[in-house]
Amino acid sequence: MSLRTVLGDVVLRGTAAVAGTFSSGPIANAGQAGTVQVLVAISAVGGSTQTLNVKLQSAPDAATWTDIPGAASTQLTAVGGTSFNAAVADSYVQAVATVGGTGSPTVTYRVAVLVMS
Repeated sequence: MSLRTVLGDVVLRGTAAVAGTFSSGPIANAGQAGTVQVLVAISAVGGSTQTLNVKLQSAPDAATWTDIPGAASTQLTAVGGTSFNAAVADSYVQAVATVGGTGSPTVTYRVAVLVMS
C-alpha cells in the first residue's frame, strides 16, 4: 500500500469578518481532491449574536459550484472549532464561509483544509 499525496493550507481567513459569504475559490488542482478534511476555528466574536457556517462545494469546471451533500460544519456561535470531511467526485472543490447574526456580528476565524488525492 502506498501513501496518498496530501496538500494542506489555510484557505479562508476572516479577521473581524462582518456578515456575508466568503469563498476560497478552487483549493486543489483539477482532479486532485478525492477526500477533503476541513478544520474550522473561531478565535474571537463580536455583536449581539453571531454565527459561522462553513461548507464545501464542488464543480466540474471551476465555475458551476454546487454544495456537496453532508459536507458542512455545525453552526458555530462562539470561540471554538469543529471539523468535517467529504468525498469529492468533481474536479474542483472550494470552501465557503457564511457569517451571520444580529447586532453588527463579527467573527475572526480560519478554515484549513487537508486535500487527499
